[in-house]
Formats: sequence, C-alpha cells, structure tokens
Amino acid sequence: MTASSAAAFHQGLAAAHAGDFERAFAIARSMIARDPNDVHAYQIVGVANFLQGRIHEALDAFIRANQLAPRQPPILHWIGVLMRERGDFAQSRTAFSRAAELAPENPEHLANLAETLVLMSARDEAQEAFEKAVRIEPPSAVVLAKAARFFEQSHDLARASALAERAFGLAPKDEIVLIAKAEIDQRRGRPEEVIALLKGEASASAQNQRNHAKLFRILADAYDKTDRYDEAFAAYSASNNLQRALYADYVSHEKSPLTAENLDRMIAYYQGVDASSWTRYENLEERAPAFIVGFTRSGTTWLDQIIASHPGAMVMEEEDNFIDVWNELHISDEGLARLAGLTRDEVNGYRRAYWRRARANMKEPENGGLVVDKVPLNTVQLGLIYRLFPEAKVIFAQRDPRDSIFSNFQQHYAMNAAMYQFLALDTAAAFYDRVMTLGRLCREKFPLAVHDVRYESLVEDLEGEARRFIPFLGLDWTPDVLDYRETAMKRTILTPSLRQVVQKPYATSIGKWRNYEKEMRSVLPILDKWAALLGYEVNER
Repeated sequence: MTASSAAAFHQGLAAAHAGDFERAFAIARSMIARDPNDVHAYQIVGVANFLQGRIHEALDAFIRANQLAPRQPPILHWIGVLMRERGDFAQSRTAFSRAAELAPENPEHLANLAETLVLMSARDEAQEAFEKAVRIEPPSAVVLAKAARFFEQSHDLARASALAERAFGLAPKDEIVLIAKAEIDQRRGRPEEVIALLKGEASASAQNQRNHAKLFRILADAYDKTDRYDEAFAAYSASNNLQRALYADYVSHEKSPLTAENLDRMIAYYQGVDASSWTRYENLEERAPAFIVGFTRSGTTWLDQIIASHPGAMVMEEEDNFIDVWNELHISDEGLARLAGLTRDEVNGYRRAYWRRARANMKEPENGGLVVDKVPLNTVQLGLIYRLFPEAKVIFAQRDPRDSIFSNFQQHYAMNAAMYQFLALDTAAAFYDRVMTLGRLCREKFPLAVHDVRYESLVEDLEGEARRFIPFLGLDWTPDVLDYRETAMKRTILTPSLRQVVQKPYATSIGKWRNYEKEMRSVLPILDKWAALLGYEVNER
C-alpha cells in the first residue's frame, strides 16, 4: 500500500467511525476510481455499512475484499462477525478459524471463534478456545472480558469475576470490558455498583452503538432492581432506540412468517377455514414431536428445562424447523390455498422436510424417547402443526400479557423480524395481538391436543403443574423433572432466561408490569383485552 493509499484508508475508516458516512463512501469511491481492485476501499465500504446496520451490504463488501486478498485476518474477522450477525454460524466459524490459523499471536480471533462456538452449542470447544486465547501474551483486555462473559454465562462466577477484574485493570474504559464487569456485578447482586460504573459511560451518540445499546440495557436492569423505575424506563428506551436505528434496514430484508403483513395474511386465511374440509390422515411417515408454544417470556425455557430433565424426553433448542414448510405454505396466498387439499404424499413429504431440518439442528442424538420442539412463537404455526402432525401434543405456555410484553421490552435479543417488534411497546402489543389471535383461531378451528400451563401457576406449585403436563405428554411421572436446575446448569441456553432458570421459582416477576403502568398506558387496552380472555384480573381504568 502506498503512503497516499494508506492515508486515504485511515481517513475513510476514521470518517466511518465518526459517523460521517457520506465522506467515508466518497473516499472509498475515489480509491476505487484509481484502482478498481483496491482492497482497502472495500473495507471502508464494509465498515461504514456495518455501522449503519446494513449487514448484507457490509458482508458483500468484505467478501469482495476477501476475494482480492484471501489471506488477511482482519478481513476474515469481519466476515466472521457479519456471518454471525446473519445467523450463519458455520460460515462464521470457518472465517474465524482461518483468521486464527493465519495470526496465531492474535488472541481476539480465538475469542471471536469461541463466541460463535457458543452459539453453535459447542461449549467444550468454546471453553478450550477461550482458555487458549487467555494464555496468549501479552494479555488482551477484550479477550479477558469476552472470556469472563462466557464463564459467567456458564455459571462459574469465581472464574468470571477474576477475568473481568484483570480486564478492567488493563482497560477500565473499554466498552466490552465494562459490559463484562457490569454483567458480573449485576449477577452478584450489586446493582448500585453497576449504576456507579455505567451511569456516565452509556451514550446514545457513541460510535459503537451496538455496545452502548447493551450498556444502556445493563444500566436499566440495575435501576429496575433498585426501584428507580423512571430512570430504568428511560435507559431501556435508549437501548431499544439505538437498536431500532441499527437494525431497521436489516429486518426490512428478512423473509419471515412473523412480519405484520404475513401474520395478517394468515389470520385472514384461518378466519375463513372450514376445518371439516381438511382430511386428517392417519399412520403417516415419521413420528410426531411434541411442541412447546405460547409467547416469548411466558416460561417456555423453564418448561424446556423441566421436560428435558425427564430421562424419556429430549428438548431441542430453539430452531426454526418449519422454515422449509412455511416458506412454501404460510407466507403467500397461493401457499395457504394449498393447505386444505394437501395429499397424504405431500403431508409425508413436509413431515420429512421438518425432520431433516430438526435432525440437522439437534445438538444431541435422539434417544428413542419423546422429542420436544420448543419455539414459543410457533404459536403462529399451529395450523401447520395440525396439518402435518395432527397427533402431536402441544404445551401452550400462558402468562399475564402485560408482564410478558414488558419483560420482552426489557430484553436484549439477537435481532430478527419478531424481536424487532419488542423494541417499542406499541409494536410489541400489536405483535402480541396478532400472534395470540392466530393461535386462538387455530385452537378453535382444529382439534389440537393442547395443555395450557400458566407461568404464575408454575411459580406457585411447580410439582403440581408438572404432575399434570408430564402425563399429558405421554411420559411417566418421575421426580427427576424437579431437578431442572441441574439440567439447566449443564445445557447451553441461548435465551435471556439462562440466568433465571438456574434459580428457584420466584414470584417477584409476577405483576412487575405495574411498576411501569404509566409508561404502558397507551398499550393497556390491547393487553387488558387479552388478560381478560386468558382469565387474568383487569381493573377498570
């Protein structure tokens, strides 16, 4: 690279990180005009697009850069990051592994690889990669912080704390370090320390808005735990607003049955369905799994751990095993029109497609027992579930919708079309209304075998509830299911519930929405309607 090219490269990156994207792109265009194969120009384009939430455009730019310079660890790093953002963990793993091979002295590539391995439920490999990264000298504060987060999420708080303190000693202002230290302090019941640490650090105008969205979220939780609800709501809103801006473009490109347009299409279709016209086929190929559905933040991860503790059952982690099916049958008028007339051979073909996807996603081999598919928002797939697996048992998790919606508003999710709706209370409530309307329609139209489990009842009498839904699933009762916390400690849990499910049942989460009743006032008409339908108390307003 010439001196002038190097200067232009650094100026372009600086402009992108400063938020001056117009100048960054102008510099990149000028570099490409001089040399169409200038790899550094494409790196500027990639970084500038990433910082604006344009994941697809950023990935295209770094793939082009990799084609021009295929052995550059920084470029492979970015491909790994962007593939992970897109949910392509296998490609992310390949990119980070190659970067680590090419630059074994750089521990950050190993740490990034480990983070992807966690998402692939390869925790032993992830731990090995983190431990190797931590041993590389000189130590990296970011690597130490990422390793600390891993061990905190693995419930090894002593090790996590030691790593976080080392990282903080090296770089007390680094955002990743602050996130790790604050999460661990929060886990150890020190919200006041978290507030003191983060109050002046979280910023809506920061260069790395992803990190600051997380900082605001941790700070909000600390305010919530100290009953400072106005400040908590402001911090939750700041976090969500950053994510709304970052991911608007990304989710607009996503193909999903969970968009408002597709949910409305399905609702209209099922409203007009004549269930008697659907032939119910018997003795179909492949067996039927059981399903845990409902709504997010309604206790589904808790149910997952309880059922997974039964020696005769295995619960699959949250994966979309219906993707091949809904892509054909649930997101177009033409596909929906085919449902009623599916032949036996077609139903068998779709059952096989489901199981091909499910077995590819399984993190452990089938043990011959009951297989349970736990995806809360498969509530919208109840019509498909009945069409393909009419003999399936369905556990429907219920929770006071006001608690459920505010809990979703509080979470820091990996972003997709569904989770994006939770970044504002109005879209969250509208999303809840659509999902539950669709679920209620399908339950009314089709003779599904459904057992309702209330979150609040599970908190009050876990054993009593378990003694009802375990036999419903066709399983013999065993007290093993009451040791679900031991199961949770050993499993990879990728939902925000990973910390709660290793605790004893607690009632403090019931009715928490009342702490934010003022802020929720505009969406309560929708949520009160559903609360009444589900049998929860609704006061006159």
